[in-house]
Amino acid sequence: MDDKIPNESHFDSSTVKAYTAEELSNEGSIGDSTKPDDIVLVDCRNYYESAIGHFETSVRPNIRKFKYWPEYVDKNEDLFRNKTVALYCTGGIRCELGSAYLMKKGIAKEVVQLDGGIHRYMEKYPTGHFKGKLFVFDNRQTVISTAGGDDIEHQDTANRTNVSAASDTGSDRNEDAAGGNILSRCSRCQCLHDEYTVCENEGCSLLILVCEKCRTLAAPSKVVCCDSCAESEHGRCTCVSQRQRVPTEV
Repeated sequence: MDDKIPNESHFDSSTVKAYTAEELSNEGSIGDSTKPDDIVLVDCRNYYESAIGHFETSVRPNIRKFKYWPEYVDKNEDLFRNKTVALYCTGGIRCELGSAYLMKKGIAKEVVQLDGGIHRYMEKYPTGHFKGKLFVFDNRQTVISTAGGDDIEHQDTANRTNVSAASDTGSDRNEDAAGGNILSRCSRCQCLHDEYTVCENEGCSLLILVCEKCRTLAAPSKVVCCDSCAESEHGRCTCVSQRQRVPTEV
């Protein structure tokens, strides 16, 4: 996957401080709604990851690839200027690169990163400030916190089965099946749904949210991300060509 920051070896993250899961969970902490105004919590992941799970008070850049992070910082310097910037990602690797670039820019008062990433936080605080599910790059696709904070993968497998079974019966059952862990919606009918599928145009690879009911209604047509993909078997879709690569935060 082409998702690395160009010339990443030029950035030194060795002096970046780490903040712990405990520091993110305490009242008035980085992850709490009562946090000081000079602290900004930022999700370093791609938009499709943060769409299905995130810390409630975080800024979630609408970027498709992490390689765009330097450009995002350059375009949104005022967001970071004279602030304590707390970064988080899945396991910590992207935070190291992201925080190193921020430090190189010299615009933030302080840059810190979540020790062990979201995964470690979920293990310690399964009912904490992280809401939704954690996107992972393997066959599981998503994992959720369990009540006891252990055996996350097993709980996720059971949950995904329930969500699929409930997706054609309305948003109420869908939400109940997920235990309130679904934050995103089907792009067609807007029911609660967080299982991605790949656009079926061979020339496209975008992840899209389409529930089982809408997939069934679309048959025998392919499930695609946009009209251009519906009309072309191999073309590059307008979702990518017309998408704003790096947004400016308000």
